[in-house]
Amino acid sequence: MKMSLRLTGDGLTRALRRLSHKVAEVGEAARRAERKAPKSDVLKQERDDARRRV
Repeated sequence: MKMSLRLTGDGLTRALRRLSHKVAEVGEAARRAERKAPKSDVLKQERDDARRRV
């Protein structure tokens, strides 16, 4: 697949907009993953504690 894009004026604007959108999506996915990780650790810790008590 051959693709050429003139990076002047509108082409540059479109390319930068696409790139910034992609960066925002990746950043949001990383933030979501970061929020989920500690919760799973807490749940895992609670399960391990419950097993130790039994």
